[in-house]
Amino acid sequence: MSKTQLNGRKKAAVLVLALGPEVAAKALSCMQPDAVTDLARAVAELERAPIAPEIVDAVLVEFRESLQRTCDGVAAGPGSLQRLLDCSVGPDQRVELLDTLERERRYQRPFADFATLDATSLGEVLDGELTQVQALVLANVPSELATEVLAMRPQAEQVDLLSRMARLEDVPPELSLEVGAVLGAAVRARAPRPQRPQAAEGASTSRTRAVASILLSLEGQSEDDPGTLLELLKERDPETAAAVEEQSFVFGDLTLLDSKALQQVLSQVEGRVLAMALKGADEEVTQALLSNLSKRAREGVLEEKELLGPQPLSAVQEAQQSMVGVIRDLVQSGQVKIRRGKEAQLVN
Repeated sequence: MSKTQLNGRKKAAVLVLALGPEVAAKALSCMQPDAVTDLARAVAELERAPIAPEIVDAVLVEFRESLQRTCDGVAAGPGSLQRLLDCSVGPDQRVELLDTLERERRYQRPFADFATLDATSLGEVLDGELTQVQALVLANVPSELATEVLAMRPQAEQVDLLSRMARLEDVPPELSLEVGAVLGAAVRARAPRPQRPQAAEGASTSRTRAVASILLSLEGQSEDDPGTLLELLKERDPETAAAVEEQSFVFGDLTLLDSKALQQVLSQVEGRVLAMALKGADEEVTQALLSNLSKRAREGVLEEKELLGPQPLSAVQEAQQSMVGVIRDLVQSGQVKIRRGKEAQLVN
């Protein structure tokens, strides 16, 4: 009998026999009773018609190759963990372990479930809660979701919440856990959607950057009076507004400018400053800037960059901030206008 004459059931029987009784017993314990019975029939058939050693080797090679393909694209599907625990520890311990894992997940990411809601549902969960609680939740869900929730609020509430979100200091884990636990039942009662990546709970600079992005997105949805939110935030909280405004456009955002706007910026930047700024720029920003220079200017900047040699990070950052300052001056003078909605863009 050749390997090609063996059906899947008999190949499984060959594998079980090759594994030996102890290992095979562990595998069989994870199988349904009907499957075990079917496999036992196949083993009995092999006892009546033994398989040649070379056929056994071929079956094992096929199994190894199949296992390798599975490992290359392994992914845990729904119920994978439960089935694994059922085989290894049994149903009772499985429940206990899953409860422990769920408690740990909520402790490490108390707002993870909130990211599964749509904006309307999350807004309903937050309605009636203290403003500081709402700010805490919105600062810890994806910026896109927070923007959608805020877009449904009156402008005064938007300004209040944005100010509180930007000023949130490191929150004690106990408070986050308490908020997550109190609101969690309402969150889990609503039908979840595919989960978005959760916002990282990081330093205040990252939080301010996220608030700046949300604010610009909200302003981009208003064609009548763009910029109002930032102006209102300046009136309410000048210090926070200044921090948000500083993060509203950073050096890496140069890739958002169209060619006309980039050329306008480059016309007001000295070649040495540009060369210094490029020493700390990523490939995308570098290409965006160089592609908007003439061939002669581009060669000059690249030569200047090479001649500068190693430079302190502070000097590079100073040059980059100088270029960002040029953009802000152009915005304030009305020569360039920033509008950001779902897609960021800068137009003249």
